[in-house]
Amino acid sequence: MDRIKLKFLGIINHFELMFQFNCLLLLIFVIGINYFVILLPSGSFQFPILFSIPILLFFLALNYWVFFTSSGKAYARKYNREQAEQAENQRKYLEKLKNQPLIEKAEKERQGKEQLEQIKIAAELLQEDIDLFNNRIQAKFGQLKIQFDESIAKEMIDEFEVYRFYPIGQFYESALDLIVTYNGDIRVKLFALKVGRLHFGRGNLWQKTSTHDEQTIQNDINARC
Repeated sequence: MDRIKLKFLGIINHFELMFQFNCLLLLIFVIGINYFVILLPSGSFQFPILFSIPILLFFLALNYWVFFTSSGKAYARKYNREQAEQAENQRKYLEKLKNQPLIEKAEKERQGKEQLEQIKIAAELLQEDIDLFNNRIQAKFGQLKIQFDESIAKEMIDEFEVYRFYPIGQFYESALDLIVTYNGDIRVKLFALKVGRLHFGRGNLWQKTSTHDEQTIQNDINARC
């Protein structure tokens, strides 16, 4: 902290000296103009001298105020500090403009990566839910193969309707296989019919089976009898 403070004070002193040096340059400049005018062959001596006296007095007073009074030194420090801050702000602004395309590109890449990551996470969650759904349905089909229970069949139909966007083609084939297992039991055929309607209906925009779909389901059922 002390090193930073000393460095900062050194910068202020540097700009204070620059302010004082500028005052001296102005004083020398005025003296030089008057000297040059006086040296001209056709020059008038009275006007330059009378004109330069108040200017010289003003700059002498200004230099005395800056060099030898505490208020003048404080003003010099304040003035040069403001100039230094303006220069630093301008530098930062130009640096920002220079790096703006890179910053925008980096921000777009970051947003793109975040979106891809979110899509990836959503896809993983969806796949995990589909796997759980498939495991539940397969477990219930295992129970139906042992003994056909209409309450379990109804639970499966209800679950198919809830998860209407999940693929159930494999379960339609399993329902048709149950017809063979139970020798064409009417309850099993009705269950396969309901599963088939849900399966084919998902392939249509209106989520309903067409006449062709109904005929296909009936042919599949008859083929298992």
